[in-house]
Amino acid sequence: MASLSRVIIGSNIKSIRNALGLSQHDFSIVTDVSKRSIANIEAAQSGYNLDLLDKILSFLDLKLKQISDDIFTVPDDFRDKILNLHKKRGSPAVEILSKRPKIVFGINHILLKKDFMRSPLEVHEIKDTLKKYGWDYKSSSISNALNRMPDLIEVKEHGEKKNTFVYSRKK
Repeated sequence: MASLSRVIIGSNIKSIRNALGLSQHDFSIVTDVSKRSIANIEAAQSGYNLDLLDKILSFLDLKLKQISDDIFTVPDDFRDKILNLHKKRGSPAVEILSKRPKIVFGINHILLKKDFMRSPLEVHEIKDTLKKYGWDYKSSSISNALNRMPDLIEVKEHGEKKNTFVYSRKK
């Protein structure tokens, strides 16, 4: 059984990675920690040490005390903060951080955080909003991601258009 501190650290690292919109693969590249080690840390498994955490913390400009806190929350502007930090450092991580993030990031950190989805929207409206950030996703990928978030997103048939669904934030 994993210790509570490993569980907290793992959960916080995963939250941070998701807030950056990075896959485990990309996160492993920018932190110089193997994907397997990232997976172990996030799953609160043994097999990692403080040197690996130091690499991650250095990249994130955070302290161990911060990610060991069970009430740690990732700031809304964390992706921008980390991108700007690494631009100043001249880090090669900027290339990965500048890439289009995962769709789930766009939904959680743009659409839901900004109350965009209070009223029902069609996929093309959501797609147009994400395009304003320079992120072009396929409509089918957006609808698939929204359908995989039943705790957050309500999906209904469009009242006037056949074979069309509308998506809104669950109340």
